[in-house]
Amino acid sequence: MTSFWRRIWGGLSACALTASAWAGSATFFQDTMNPGDVFTWDVPLPAGGVLMAMATPLDSGVPDTMLGAFDPDNNLLAFDDDDDGDSNADFTLASAIRMRAPAQGTFSLRLTGYDDFGFSGAHSESGPFAMTFGTVPAGSGGDFADSAGNGSPATADPLGISGGQAAIARNSFDAGGDVDFYAVFLHAGETLNAMTAPLEDPNFVAPDTVIAVFDTDGATQLVNNDDGGSHDPNGGSMSDYGSVLRFVAPADGTYFLGVTGLGDRNFSGNHSEVGDYGLMVSVVPEPASLALLLLGAGTLAWRMRKP
Repeated sequence: MTSFWRRIWGGLSACALTASAWAGSATFFQDTMNPGDVFTWDVPLPAGGVLMAMATPLDSGVPDTMLGAFDPDNNLLAFDDDDDGDSNADFTLASAIRMRAPAQGTFSLRLTGYDDFGFSGAHSESGPFAMTFGTVPAGSGGDFADSAGNGSPATADPLGISGGQAAIARNSFDAGGDVDFYAVFLHAGETLNAMTAPLEDPNFVAPDTVIAVFDTDGATQLVNNDDGGSHDPNGGSMSDYGSVLRFVAPADGTYFLGVTGLGDRNFSGNHSEVGDYGLMVSVVPEPASLALLLLGAGTLAWRMRKP
């Protein structure tokens, strides 16, 4: 599949550019939001395919973002304003969604500013942001491994990403009590984004996940989250027991991301959750490197301005 993005001003499409080719994989994207901007990505999905997306504000908690996923008939299927995730910095105005395609088609992922509930550009938000989005692989596996022995920080599987990169995988709690750990090296000031999507239920109910980032010794939890992201746009009964977190590294080092089941706050295996879950991650470069990336992106016409 190929993802396209376009920026819209006042509901008028500016142009479309190929952002990346991805199939069962994830994309990292960064830009600056200006008042009235709406960013749109067209995402082809098979019936039952799962889209995951995170927006991360990069300027002391702004811009205040909103994410929506629309079907080919422009019906809103998933929406989020404030994702209720956890972090060790000010990301309270971030957003995250999960969406399962009801039928095969090309769906629209849109990012706007608060309070543009019509996704028409009626907002005054501005500032730099990062986007992570991807489709969960249909089968097991993906961009990183979930080995049978990754139940502790000492045996963690590598995520294999660095600043400006993203990854996604379909992993599993093979049995009750399974805990999965993943390792990632971060430079001081880099931000790790992570979210899960429970895949055993159409409404993302099971398995009910908990995620946490552990320090470089693997002993202390620095950030953890139980439930975060996605709201039912129609005010219905959709439940969502996936997890969302963002972690800014205080120093260079290898940190550990743990995924476990509900109730196992110590990540010791004290839970009964089973089944597949999607895990999407990305690393936002520290501010100086991010500024260089944005400058380079502008040179390559990734950033567009009003005529």
